[in-house]
This record gives sequence, structure tokens and C-alpha cells, in this order.
Amino acid sequence: MQSRGNYPLQGFVEVDETTVGGQEEWIRGRKNIDKKLLVLAIEYSGKGIGRMYGKVISHASTKGVGVFMKACIDKESKVKTDEWVGYKPLKRHFANLL
Repeated sequence: MQSRGNYPLQGFVEVDETTVGGQEEWIRGRKNIDKKLLVLAIEYSGKGIGRMYGKVISHASTKGVGVFMKACIDKESKVKTDEWVGYKPLKRHFANLL
């Protein structure tokens, strides 16, 4: 399903990256070549999850994740991430990066 317009996520948004695609024996984490790396952004409303955007990215980097975040999250949003160092440079664009 594809959005018909540009509707950036607003308010409280959580961003994280993950892999999907099954598990091969004896291969753990991101080393599995058959897995896809996704970055997801979830908007929370007063009643729970509002909207969500996701995108397959080639590798976890500030640039790859940043392009996605700038395209789908309002820069005034409060953005929660994990402690991955790749998010830190994005504070220049997202003042409310938690």
C-alpha cells in the first residue's frame, strides 16, 4: 500500500531499524544475505499507534536512515530512537530527537 501524498508523521514518533527475512542456520544478526534491512517510523496518538512508514535500506548508516526520516517525519516531532550512534548527527535536523 502506498500513500497518496506527503503526510509527515507528527507528535511522538519512534524510529528503529530491523531485519526481516527468515533465519539461516548458524548465521545470526545482519550477516544473513537473504535478510532485508528495514527502517520504521511509528507515530503514536492518544489511543495508541497512529500511522507508520517503513522502507528497505541497503545498509544501516546515518545517511540511509536520515533520508528516510527527513522524508516522512515532521522536523518538529519528538523522535525516540535507540542508542545507536548513527542517530546522533540527525539532531541537527530533528531538535527533539530523544
